[in-house]
Amino acid sequence: EPEGAIKHEFCGKTYYFEKNIMDLYDRLMQPCIERGIPCLIRAINRFSYRLKGSDDALTSIIGHPGYESTGFNEQMSAFNLRTEQGFWMYCAFIDFMCARYLDAASPLYCSDVLDIGNEINAQDVWHNMGAISCADFMEEYVVSLRLAHLIARKYNANSRVNISLDHYFATALKDDPLHMYHGRACLTYLAEYCHRDGDFDWGIAAHPYPENLTKPDFYNDTTATFDWNTPRITMKNIELLQALVEMPQFLYRGKSRRIVCDEQGFHTDYNDKEESENKGAYAFVLLWQKLKNCPAVEQFLINRYADMPQNDEGGLHLGLRYERGYADAEHLFITPGDYKKISYAIRDLGTPEEQKWIAEARAYIGEELFDSLLNPVLPEADPYFYEIAEK
Repeated sequence: EPEGAIKHEFCGKTYYFEKNIMDLYDRLMQPCIERGIPCLIRAINRFSYRLKGSDDALTSIIGHPGYESTGFNEQMSAFNLRTEQGFWMYCAFIDFMCARYLDAASPLYCSDVLDIGNEINAQDVWHNMGAISCADFMEEYVVSLRLAHLIARKYNANSRVNISLDHYFATALKDDPLHMYHGRACLTYLAEYCHRDGDFDWGIAAHPYPENLTKPDFYNDTTATFDWNTPRITMKNIELLQALVEMPQFLYRGKSRRIVCDEQGFHTDYNDKEESENKGAYAFVLLWQKLKNCPAVEQFLINRYADMPQNDEGGLHLGLRYERGYADAEHLFITPGDYKKISYAIRDLGTPEEQKWIAEARAYIGEELFDSLLNPVLPEADPYFYEIAEK
């Protein structure tokens, strides 16, 4: 038995997980567990970043055989389900995580939701299988999603698994159909394969960032339109997600799929803090009103509580608070600084103070634009979702 390891039994075989790594994750979860705040677990295969050749034997098992390194410093691999060893190691990993965090009997229980991969329509960066068509990619991806669903339900009857997508919808991050896909194509293939092979309770983990991540005024996005050919789904046209999961072919047992928006935020420009804070705060007030018309959206997570120090998020400052540096050597915990205006808006929404914020937001954004975005004209069901076309 490896020293300093956590032993986990799965299907008659013993697997070992590094205790020091899991202790760090537990520390991250603990504040939420203590406060009863639900978490969301995202399973990713960051093998090229994590191992860096330190264990070539393990890398060869868990890394996807089609993986192509692009040099991106946080590039992630798809899970390897093509080999017997890779298949069972993936299942054991999911089983371990579900037993630890999704089982209500566990002292670390904190979540009912499990994302599989990250922004998989940009697979070249976040879920790399190498050069592969969207249809073939999704054929393989849906297996990982289905396996996770079956395993999670062992521990939690209310659990669900999510497909993770960025904000590109009828277009892709770049024009490279063997590495980057349209979000709507991924969803269409997922629904088609589930109808063919047997449906299960999957949901959507959307990341509806503004079209420009450095501009928090999503209400001015030009590539987020209210039609099924919209290049992006951002917070401006988030109602399209609600309309999509209400389409007959996306229903599960007669009910709409559930949505979590588990990564998005409002950037603060440090060179113009006051105006940037105003944009972020009033944008969130508008978003809050829009979400009232999106009952399928069950969670909305701001990325992040405090800004990342040292420009560690590509120069983005998405926190609800400013930062005062890292609080630990591992750079897991951030010492939060002053509150931004958006924090006070969030505090007051859902209280008698909400109406004051709405009035301020309407005046700041413009009453006509504000009101039009609360009552958008949504499109009819798109034939694209009935007849699969390679995009």
